[in-house]
Amino acid sequence: NDIDGEIYEYDEHWNVVLEKMYMKNTLIKEILSEYNEKNRLTKNIEYLYGGFSGYNEKTQEGKEKYLYQVDEFKYDKIDNLLIKTSKNFRKNFTEKRIYKYDANKNKIEEGQCFTSNDEKDCNYKPLFGFEYNSQNKLIKEFQLAKFSPHNTDQYYLYDTNGNEIESKGYYIYPGKEPILGYHFKYEYNEFGKKTKDVEVVGSSRSLGREKYKTEIIKYDNYQNVVLEEYLTETGSPIKIIVKNYEYDQAGNWIHQEIKEGKNYNDLKLSEILTRKIQYY
Repeated sequence: NDIDGEIYEYDEHWNVVLEKMYMKNTLIKEILSEYNEKNRLTKNIEYLYGGFSGYNEKTQEGKEKYLYQVDEFKYDKIDNLLIKTSKNFRKNFTEKRIYKYDANKNKIEEGQCFTSNDEKDCNYKPLFGFEYNSQNKLIKEFQLAKFSPHNTDQYYLYDTNGNEIESKGYYIYPGKEPILGYHFKYEYNEFGKKTKDVEVVGSSRSLGREKYKTEIIKYDNYQNVVLEEYLTETGSPIKIIVKNYEYDQAGNWIHQEIKEGKNYNDLKLSEILTRKIQYY
């Protein structure tokens, strides 16, 4: 049978050390990952073969020319990610993402710098700032650099279980009062799974050319999604997704069938997924 999807390999600590992506039995992408003694990701090596390169997976001849990007991750003594360095070999640039934290390990600033792969020094530019409540939940995200066409201040509200129940975005234009650009509300079940997602203000949501306001999500007893409904402002569906599962004795799904349609009378089988799980 043709391989069409992803294959993963794990180390003894269940860290993903190899990910291969296939399309019609052709290896198109490969990511090798390394970890430190605390099982924190320290390096990703990505090879990008594409679907028509003729790369031979068995001989691996000429593999080095398909090297696309190397990501390296540096942490402090309490495991905060300090720097992510991404070296892109196709476009010949290096990006550094730099993170700063408060005493509670909350990220309070994120910035970046770019250089060519031959340069060592770069000028740091702060991009984003973050604020938190007394429970260390993110309540505000704002931009420190200038973005086009506007900056955005984002605010978050939570319920007593720590679930995000509202998010708002205010657009900031120079010399003008902030404008409410979007407002979303969310609902959850007793397991903390999102069951409803409503766009109160804004018109950014669409599937194709059709706009929708509300997403309804339902789950089975294993808390896997069995239904997704996308509804317009009047409550009419523009898309329905139904998922049916078969489970193994451990409660993990091994077979999934997905049906999609504009309404329940229009459902058609769109995808069949199978999983093979090895237990140790």
